Amino acid sequence: MRAQWGSAVLRGGTPLRAYDAVQLATGKAVRSVDPGCSTFAVFDKDLRGAAALEGFALLPER
Repeated sequence: MRAQWGSAVLRGGTPLRAYDAVQLATGKAVRSVDPGCSTFAVFDKDLRGAAALEGFALLPER
């Protein structure tokens, strides 16, 4: 799990707030167990960018 935390915070060079990092790490953990879970609902700009960099499909679409 540590590798996922570090990746959630550092990928793309944009630091995330603590709860945003937790949400992204959780999404990545779920996707590692079930690759079909590939959509991420997000309204925060920074978290949205980080989730896109991780390869998630985003809702709502903009």
